[in-house]
Amino acid sequence: MEASREWIYAGGIPASRVQVHRWPIARYERGGCSWMLDKRHAGGGSTLNVGVHFIDLISSLTNSPITHVSAQMRTYRPDVTVEEQAVFTCRNAAGQIGVVETGYLYPSTAEDQRDFAFSISHTSSYVRGYADQLYIKARGQQQGRATKVEYNTDEFYSVFLRRSWADLASGCPPVAGLREAEHAIACRRGRIPLCSQRRRTRTGRQCLPGPLPPNGSTRRYALRRVVVRVKFQRRP
Repeated sequence: MEASREWIYAGGIPASRVQVHRWPIARYERGGCSWMLDKRHAGGGSTLNVGVHFIDLISSLTNSPITHVSAQMRTYRPDVTVEEQAVFTCRNAAGQIGVVETGYLYPSTAEDQRDFAFSISHTSSYVRGYADQLYIKARGQQQGRATKVEYNTDEFYSVFLRRSWADLASGCPPVAGLREAEHAIACRRGRIPLCSQRRRTRTGRQCLPGPLPPNGSTRRYALRRVVVRVKFQRRP
């Protein structure tokens, strides 16, 4: 993430786009999570469930507050009250434009859960991610280069856990916390005064992922005036 920021700050990105379509809404019903389709309980659909992560990503990478938002949303089933498809557009104070498209439309399977793609137009190059490829084409070059990467985010949950554990143990701020979540949700809801506040960036010492704590162990943390006990239990 830090390397990505340095690359973007060096040249700037005029525009970026992310597209994520996850499993159909029937998956929530099969899993006993029908409340995810009711706005009274879930608060929102694909934009709130998936889109806020990429709103946060755009704000983080550009390091500029979002000042304008617009969206188009669509629900297809009459008994569903959350959006099944949405296109969210944001513009920040620097004039950079980001588009985030999300939906519950992809016919997923256990091996192929989502349709994920992104593109970034940078002053030095153009970057695309799709399927299992990362394609980079520098400005002025006739041919780009492709690299195979893993876009299944389930594979990175343990990495995020280790990073969060290391941050907490060393007293560093989280790479993504409640303040960042509040900012992204405010943008999603069109609350510009809160949305346009500059997102906090990580400064100071570097936090490197450490080893996971032993299975079944308990850790005690003193966070300001609140003492929190966390028990770590791995799934079998």
